[in-house]
Amino acid sequence: MYRHTLKTLNGKSVLTWSGKCCALFAGYYIAGYLGLTLPSIGSHITLIWLPTGIAVALLLRWGTNIWPAVLLASLAVNLTVGASLPLAISIAAGNTIGPLISAWILKYTFFNKLMDKTRDIVMLIAAALAGMVVSASGGVVSLATFGTLNSSALVAWLTWWAGDFVGVLLATPLLLNISYTELERLWQQRMEYALWLVVTIVLGWGIFFINEDAAGNALPLVFVMVPMVVWSAMRFDNTGASIGTLVCMLIAALATSHGVGPFHRAEASQGLFVMWIFLTTLVVVQLMVTAMQTQRREAEIRIRNLAFYDPLTQLPNRNLLLDRLRQVMYLSTRSRRHGAIMFLDLDHFKNINDTYGHDAGDQLLKEVARRIQSCVRLGDTVSRLSGDEFVVVLENLDVESFQAHKQAEVVAEKIRTSLAEIFHLVVGQDHHPQVIDYYTSVSIGISLFQGSELRLDELLKRADLTMYQAKSAGRNAIRFFDPAMQKMVEHRSLLEAKLRHAIEKNELRLSYQLQVDREGRNIGCEALLRWHNAQEGVVPPVEFIPLAEETGLILPIGNWVIDKACQQLAIWSARPDTAHLSVAINVSARQFRESNFVAQIDAAIQQYAILPPLLKLELTEGVVLYDINEAILKMHQLKALGVTISLDDFGTGYSSLSYLQKLPLDQLKIDQSFVRNLTTSGSDAAIAITIINLGKTLGLDVIAEGVETRDQYNYLMEHQCEAFQGYLFSRPEPAESFEKILARA
Repeated sequence: MYRHTLKTLNGKSVLTWSGKCCALFAGYYIAGYLGLTLPSIGSHITLIWLPTGIAVALLLRWGTNIWPAVLLASLAVNLTVGASLPLAISIAAGNTIGPLISAWILKYTFFNKLMDKTRDIVMLIAAALAGMVVSASGGVVSLATFGTLNSSALVAWLTWWAGDFVGVLLATPLLLNISYTELERLWQQRMEYALWLVVTIVLGWGIFFINEDAAGNALPLVFVMVPMVVWSAMRFDNTGASIGTLVCMLIAALATSHGVGPFHRAEASQGLFVMWIFLTTLVVVQLMVTAMQTQRREAEIRIRNLAFYDPLTQLPNRNLLLDRLRQVMYLSTRSRRHGAIMFLDLDHFKNINDTYGHDAGDQLLKEVARRIQSCVRLGDTVSRLSGDEFVVVLENLDVESFQAHKQAEVVAEKIRTSLAEIFHLVVGQDHHPQVIDYYTSVSIGISLFQGSELRLDELLKRADLTMYQAKSAGRNAIRFFDPAMQKMVEHRSLLEAKLRHAIEKNELRLSYQLQVDREGRNIGCEALLRWHNAQEGVVPPVEFIPLAEETGLILPIGNWVIDKACQQLAIWSARPDTAHLSVAINVSARQFRESNFVAQIDAAIQQYAILPPLLKLELTEGVVLYDINEAILKMHQLKALGVTISLDDFGTGYSSLSYLQKLPLDQLKIDQSFVRNLTTSGSDAAIAITIINLGKTLGLDVIAEGVETRDQYNYLMEHQCEAFQGYLFSRPEPAESFEKILARA
């Protein structure tokens, strides 16, 4: 079976090789036969020898192993014009070796057949000069050896060499670049190209045939052809420009061979050399202009790609996405069919960059892009916005929203399943690469649309919002847009804008809630933040505190709370009846992690001259456990200032004796979630009792918050809780009202 396959492949290779040889033979023979109809010296030396250009181009394009076709074609051409067999063989050998040398020079100097750089044009000229020395030398020596050279050997050699050299410059660029794509592009420009041909032929006919000057006075007229060549090079690419230059060459060669035109001289060699210089100039101008045009087009393509495509995945970027989305919305308006936009975000993408480096992350993104494209139809759009975010636009979904919903869901599920499959990524150093198996997942938010009812930015916002909802739902999920969710987000955005101006508008207030001991004596209070907005009214802390945390507004707000609480503590400390009261302040995670937090507390103590133990800082378990070592260091610094530290909401996090023993705490605070069901839930009661006993064991005070009923209070009293806070004793009140509560107590 293996041998049979090998024979089949070899047979195909031989057939292909034979076909290429036949094509080269035919092209060489026809061009050579026609070229010899324009003789210069005898019947074997012509003005321009295009077959050498054909040979060099096809040896480069199809491989040098088709050289026998060059040898046989040259032999046939020379036999046709009456050369003896030995002479024909001798000339054919030189005509074969010369193009082979040129082809080898170009091949091993990394010549680019597009010739879009000056270096490539110079290499073509150099290779043609070198290779044609062999052809000319072999041909002239052959003619002299067999006694058929009827002119000066030097003139014959220069004529042969120049004709071959110009032939290479004229034919090689055309045959190296001609393709179906180039011909199709030329066909699209056929009207302009036809006009160019007509103008060129008319000008050429007037310059070379009608003008009978033989003294060289009309020579400057030939340079009228240069703008025509520049025109063709700028408009018609390599193929069209090369054909155009060939047309100019044919006109000049025909006129000169018939003894007319600016290149005709009484001394033939003078006119011929001027003609060759002129034709070489035309070719070089054409190649240089074409190269500049190619570079310009490549630069335009690069600029367009940078403007409209992602450089890593080659997917449309945001600019092109918006353009295509507008088109889809316009088509949807006309057809009334639905479209869908999907926002996709890879889950935990940061992990791969942190673990294996950005090269591995880039590999993953490119493979993700490929898989997403394989899951959608040809007319749909897949775009990469930034980082690990992708967008898919589906068009031409069903008219009915229910069916369109199902169609979009099918595509999204297909993408989700495809991206859940294993990725094989190459990681490690260049010398020691290894393949790793990597798994990821994706969160997808989808928003349907019909027509142009929604603004473009609104549609994108909906899909983005829904994607984050999918992430919030646990990731690796698909979610569709929900109007209620949008209303909530819009309200949240409006609230954020108002919160940013809350301090300067003096809308924030501190309320104080009483704390009492087992004997019912007032021992202190907790400062609780309240926000009174002119439009929203009283905004619950559960709404604006998390928002402040997320946006970073908690830092200026937290600073304001510290300042106002210390200011109030200083006022109470100056009065005998309230001098013993402590004030507890809640400290946010972001605020505690600030490098200058300890210095800020110290500055407030100094500014208001308060007793440090009366200032109590309440930290949650989440704040402490974020970086336990850093937290311990900072808490010791705070203790060195003399302030009291309370662990707030104790029992709701990852409570552990091992870390409790390390923390310089003064107090544990039983969270109100345990106090609320103290008398009805055995588990909550058990937790509360455990916290009380744990505090006693560690030598810490214990306070219970959220005490609202007498039964809760009695239960805590029975189990030796030391302090209490809740509605049973007072609601949070502004300082003036709180002082009245103190007076009544």
